[in-house]
Amino acid sequence: MKLENPWVQVECRQHDVAANGLPTFLQEQYGQLGEDLILDGLLKAYFARKGLPAAAIRYMEVGANHPIQTSNTYLFRHKWQGKGVLVEANPALVTALRKVRGDDVVLNLAVVPPGSPAKVRINIATHSELSSVDAGHIRSFGNIGTVDHAVEVESVTLDELLESCFPQGLHLLSIDIEGLDLEVIEKSRFARRPVFVITEPSRHYHADAEAGFARAMAAKGYAEVARTDYNLIYGDRDALGLAPLDLSTSPATPAGASAAPAGIAPRRSIRTFDVFDTLIARRCIRAEQVFLQIEQQIGVPGFAAQRVQAERDVEAGEYTLADIYGRLAGMMDWTEERAREVAGLELQAELDNVLPIADNLARLDSESVLLTDMYLPDGAIRLLLERAGLVLDLPIVRSSHGKRSGVLWRDCAQQQIQCVHLGDNTQADVAMATQAGMRARHTRLAEPTPVEKHLYVNGFPRLVEALRAARLMSRKPGMPDWLYRLQTELNVPVLVTCAAMLLGHAAGTGCDKVLFASRDGRYLKRAYDAVAAALGVAGPASEYWYTSRAARSSGDAAYLDYCRQAFTAQSLLVDLCGTGTSIAKLLALLGLPSEAAPKAFLCQLVDDPEQSRRLSRRYGLAEDQPLEVVSLLSTRSFLGNEALELLNYVPEGMVRGVARVAGGWMPLRDPIEFDDDVRPLVDGQHTFLLEMFGHLRTTLTADAFAEIDAQGPQLLAALHEAAALMDEPLASMSAAWLPAHRLAEVALMGTNA
Repeated sequence: MKLENPWVQVECRQHDVAANGLPTFLQEQYGQLGEDLILDGLLKAYFARKGLPAAAIRYMEVGANHPIQTSNTYLFRHKWQGKGVLVEANPALVTALRKVRGDDVVLNLAVVPPGSPAKVRINIATHSELSSVDAGHIRSFGNIGTVDHAVEVESVTLDELLESCFPQGLHLLSIDIEGLDLEVIEKSRFARRPVFVITEPSRHYHADAEAGFARAMAAKGYAEVARTDYNLIYGDRDALGLAPLDLSTSPATPAGASAAPAGIAPRRSIRTFDVFDTLIARRCIRAEQVFLQIEQQIGVPGFAAQRVQAERDVEAGEYTLADIYGRLAGMMDWTEERAREVAGLELQAELDNVLPIADNLARLDSESVLLTDMYLPDGAIRLLLERAGLVLDLPIVRSSHGKRSGVLWRDCAQQQIQCVHLGDNTQADVAMATQAGMRARHTRLAEPTPVEKHLYVNGFPRLVEALRAARLMSRKPGMPDWLYRLQTELNVPVLVTCAAMLLGHAAGTGCDKVLFASRDGRYLKRAYDAVAAALGVAGPASEYWYTSRAARSSGDAAYLDYCRQAFTAQSLLVDLCGTGTSIAKLLALLGLPSEAAPKAFLCQLVDDPEQSRRLSRRYGLAEDQPLEVVSLLSTRSFLGNEALELLNYVPEGMVRGVARVAGGWMPLRDPIEFDDDVRPLVDGQHTFLLEMFGHLRTTLTADAFAEIDAQGPQLLAALHEAAALMDEPLASMSAAWLPAHRLAEVALMGTNA
């Protein structure tokens, strides 16, 4: 859409001159003060000289905020059809960015100077565009500069982003991070150099900001090419031909990169990863459990304790598994051949126990390097990684304690290597690396969660091993931390527990078929099928039952026929949460005698007599004849039913009825009611839960089922206690989902449900 320039018309009228008849259009722009228009002109000239098509543009906007308004890159996405990376620290803004900028990569990270913690606290301002790590910067805006709340966000450096997202370089970097711009730019190396950089100096907050930017950007080889009242725009001198190339630049130096001083090698950045409890983990959690397995296997009491002591005896210097078993042979009076044999059993036990940590393995690329303090030989480590699914053939730097002593990190620093490291050990992988100038990030994925620890000490170690293994093997697809915690520490343990108890109940009562009610029963069915598959149990068979309160109470003839065909006297109707009233209404409509009617099973009974009476009146049922149901949990003692309902949202519309077609029945659904804020979370947990229940088919064992079967009441009690550990993520879920959920419930109750 083209708009005539109103300023031309106004000025012509004021000066009483006729317009020249040529159209004078306003130019499309989205930046705060036309910064994107300035960049549009600069980049057009650069692209013309290079012979590049407009769609080839690569950009990154740090502090993206709004996907359109005040964006310095939206013009290049919308008009140039380019693609890039948007980085935003405020989690509340990410959904809109992903909705509008679907072709761009959107990252929820805080960009910080090197040496910052792996997670930082972001102060969320009432006016979201002012949010910052620096609360003082927010307050500097006076009446509008108020902090609403704070959130903890994973951090990243600018160099890490540039190197991981733009290995071929980029054309435009826009950075607006509310007061931290200068410090971040000063401390960044710009190994991947943007052609143009636009940044906000925050002149009102930093009196010497412009001088600081001038020094920092000049040192990096950039010249100021434009400015507005709010922003400064710089261009790479070499890329724009504003200065001759430095003759001291070596042929190996990337085009546009600054040369290192004479006699000093250029500093290289390498992404490095710890191996154990970072990329792979043990199913049995602790190494001592491996030694106990071998003790049982070889029938030598005390072996595990002796194995631990033998390692302590040799760990002062560099040592290997052969050194440990050499020492152990002397302690146990074994021959050299016997020691080698048991060492082989240990290697096999490690292979049998290895688990992939899927989220961290996915971070690897072909240039990654593995650093480990480990006694196992390189070949064994490679075999473990291959067993975990790693297909890349990566370098392994192995020592006994090179990381924890700091020697390895100091060697890297001396060789001008900047390691961007991920590891689980706070001392060896983080503290010692940071002291040597490395960029280190801590991972705790392999560590049992608080709820896993709680269940472990309460007598359910095999169940915990299965849950943790499936968790580590599953990717976390775009879920916020609070939702990931609620799924892995609350919902999945509850579903697996209920599924195992349901399987035992169904088998013990002669049930021939278990029908899981849509939609809340979708993941419960997955859990039931996973438990049955893990145990090798053929039945009772499971079936997904197309239903809802609205369908059950509608009296629709086709729907009643569908239920008559699906139900038998030995069927079990299973729902996640409820009072059972709408099931009672359905059975009344079907007119089945009690001996021919299926039984009902609720994982959680909504124990609210007043609600039951109200629903009974609504459905025309006798209040003194409630449906008899079997239930495991109650809203009186456990969580409110809304929490489990939210955690079991599935991306499918509510069933209103069914249609008979040749060969069966088709569900008739309402449109999916989730709005743009909720739908990505529903899709994320759907992807995650399908993967996790798929892995539970292999990680659950007969021993885990035996724990549940033998100690069912104790496990339910432990889950009640575990729910109390979830107050913070439950509060986050309520804020994000509960209002929309309750609106949907009101709409549903306004129908014939």
